[in-house]
Amino acid sequence: MIRHTVIMVFEGTDESIVDTVISELRGLPALIPEITDYTVGRDLGLQDAAPTVVVIGDFASVDDYRTYSSHPEHLRVIEELIRPHTTGISRAQIELP
Repeated sequence: MIRHTVIMVFEGTDESIVDTVISELRGLPALIPEITDYTVGRDLGLQDAAPTVVVIGDFASVDDYRTYSSHPEHLRVIEELIRPHTTGISRAQIELP
């Protein structure tokens, strides 16, 4: 099992854009069957210097993750909504036991 985690910072971005990013990301599991589990949410701001949006996705295999990462709808969300508006982004993939 592969877990993909993304942490995004949207500083000075209109809240409606952030809401749209969250909505579009939450729609990806219906379009990409390789996603086993997918959680997208806004950080609650309980800590200083917190990110804005966090994505946690699970995939059965590396190949399934690669299918997701190169899927046209996933790439569209990144290119049209995420990349133009984020001021910081971190991502990691780990293997779950």
